[in-house]
Amino acid sequence: MLVQGWTRGEVEVDFGAGPVVVERGLKVLALNNPVPMPDNGPINWSELDKLPDLITIMWSGLDRGVIAAAAGRGVRFLYWSDAAGEVDLSGTSAEHVRLGGVGLRGVRLPATVKRLQLNGPPIPDLPIEAPTTATACSCNCSGRPVGLVNAVRRLRRADMSGYRPVLTAIIQP
Repeated sequence: MLVQGWTRGEVEVDFGAGPVVVERGLKVLALNNPVPMPDNGPINWSELDKLPDLITIMWSGLDRGVIAAAAGRGVRFLYWSDAAGEVDLSGTSAEHVRLGGVGLRGVRLPATVKRLQLNGPPIPDLPIEAPTTATACSCNCSGRPVGLVNAVRRLRRADMSGYRPVLTAIIQP
C-alpha cells in the first residue's frame, strides 16, 4: 500500500474560475466551495497535478471531466452530489464512493470499491454494476431503499443501514 506524505507549502491553482491559493499537501479538495469552478465551459483539471497528496475529491453537478480527473490521479475517495445520468467509475481507483442526485440513472463501480453510499432521494431500480473482482463492499443508503435487483449481485458483503432484508435476497455468496 502506498502511503502518501504531506507536501509542505502553498500553491496557486486555477481550474478556470480564477486563481486560489491552497496547501500543496491538500488531501481533500472540495470543488466549488472553497475552490471556485467555472459555471460552464472547460475545467482545467491539470491543476490537480499541483496537489500531489490529493486522495479525495468532493464534487457537485454534472461530470464535466471529474471522473477522468479522479481516474488520472488515483483519487481514492469520491464524494459526488447532484450526479446525473450514467456514472461510470470503473476506470477509477475509488475505494469509497458517495453519490446522490435525482438525475442519477446508473452506476458502474470500480474493482477497488470498498464502500458505496447513496445519498438523497432514492431512485427506484437504480442499476449498480460491480466488477467480479469487487468482492467486499458495504452499501449504505439514506432514505428508503433503492431497488438493487440488478445491482450488486457480485458483491460478497453489503450492509445497508436499516434495509438489510432488501439486500439479502440480492447478494449471492
